[in-house]
Amino acid sequence: MSTQLSTKAPKVFISYSWKPFQHQQKVIALAERLMDDGVHAIIDVWDLREGQDKNQFMESMVTDPEVRRVLIICNRVVITC
Repeated sequence: MSTQLSTKAPKVFISYSWKPFQHQQKVIALAERLMDDGVHAIIDVWDLREGQDKNQFMESMVTDPEVRRVLIICNRVVITC
């Protein structure tokens, strides 16, 4: 059995809730760790261009055949009125 890794890094798209700010920072840290581990992480703060439609961006990521996994990272935010 060969232990040789593929020369093409697997791609994952990370979709996450943006609030609170600390949660967003944790998700970015996860994306950085994945990149350090040889996984091509796609995340809006790096890959969404200014003016690009966010919904179209997300749809293109979940239908892109090169994206092997979609990570959905949620949190519980309590909204008080």
